Formats: sequence, C-alpha cells, structure tokens
Amino acid sequence: MEAINKKELFKNAWVAARNAVYNNRCGKPSDYFAECLKARWAFEKAVRAPRKPLVKKIEATTKVAAIKDWFVSKNFVDECFMIYMNREEITTLQESEKAVFVKISTFYGESFKAWVPKSCIAA
Repeated sequence: MEAINKKELFKNAWVAARNAVYNNRCGKPSDYFAECLKARWAFEKAVRAPRKPLVKKIEATTKVAAIKDWFVSKNFVDECFMIYMNREEITTLQESEKAVFVKISTFYGESFKAWVPKSCIAA
C-alpha cells in the first residue's frame, strides 16, 4: 500500500475549505478545515485500500447435467434458448458459493455463457 502524502492531503483540505467558504458565502476557511480534512483523509484511505474480490471463487467441481425448466424459460430468450435446447454439453467454468458460471455449447459450435444459481441445477 502506497503511503499517503500528508503535505498534499493538507493542501487539498485547505483548498476544499476555501471552496466551502466560497460556496456557502459565509465563515472563514478555518471554520471548514476540520470537516474537509476528515473528508480528504477518508477519500485517500478508500483510494489506497486493497480491493477485495466481489465474488469468492471456488474451484469448479459442480457438474451440471441440466438446468431447471422454469429458470431456462425465464432467463434464456431467443438464441440462448435455442442453444440450450440443442445443447451438446454444459461445462462449468467458475463457481461461487451460490452460483455456477457455465458454458453451454451445441453440436454446431454455437455457445453462450451464463451464471446459474445452484438451486436451479437439475439432478
């Protein structure tokens, strides 16, 4: 994690305080400085914080033979529906705690990818 440049942080806080005086048309910059410094500090910490992955990936071990009909009819339309109905195989690409990312392909080489909830996988 990169260190926060405190000199720049304070400069930016003073600039924000002067802007607050201009926008509110009352007070002096020192009245707004503490609030602006807190806001700049929070912003710098948020920018430099390490990013957490949104989806916890698990090794793809779930085998998908079919997907429940109601899920297919609700979520797959037109071309995707036709590819699913003429499918050759369903390959699991990724897996999270609650869903599986699958690639559905046909004998003709057409395919598409979609996330499917584990509760919608037919046994």
